[in-house]
Amino acid sequence: YNSLSVTFDQQKTNPYTYQNPVDGTGYFSYKIITPSHIGFNAAFILGTIVVIGVDYELINYRQAHLSSDSAAVFAGVNALIKDKYREGQNLKVGAELNVKPFMFRAGYNMQGSPFGDVFVGTFVRNTASCGIGFRGKSRWYLDLALTKTFTHEDYYLFSTLDTKATLKYSTASLIATIGIKF
Repeated sequence: YNSLSVTFDQQKTNPYTYQNPVDGTGYFSYKIITPSHIGFNAAFILGTIVVIGVDYELINYRQAHLSSDSAAVFAGVNALIKDKYREGQNLKVGAELNVKPFMFRAGYNMQGSPFGDVFVGTFVRNTASCGIGFRGKSRWYLDLALTKTFTHEDYYLFSTLDTKATLKYSTASLIATIGIKF
């Protein structure tokens, strides 16, 4: 829900008034088509103790599209999407070593930029993880994981200035799961 009502009084005797949406209800109907995704997955099992998984995804951000009853409403946005965005790529690789009752895990996740950069560059997110799991003979289990994420982006305070700040993000998470099978 949104509404906007503006009165411009350049001519005080005949002010210009604009209201959007025109019907005054505050509701606006639109459709969004999200980018197409193509993915490839593979898993390798080595003996009975090692599993390696690989996921690759290709995303065509240029195919995103907004539309409404009035074609002109999103024409500028759709032109900007086609001009600025590129194909993005995501990659996930993980492995697990099962030495009962413990499981050791390691993984890597690269989320590419919607502007085309992979592995390094603005808006690329890299995450590394490692973990350990315990599966005893009883019904309960315990998993611990540590993740570390690195990314950076360029921030422009005003769209009319070329001056930018490069923001670097680094986060770490410790995740614990305790469960009971029933």
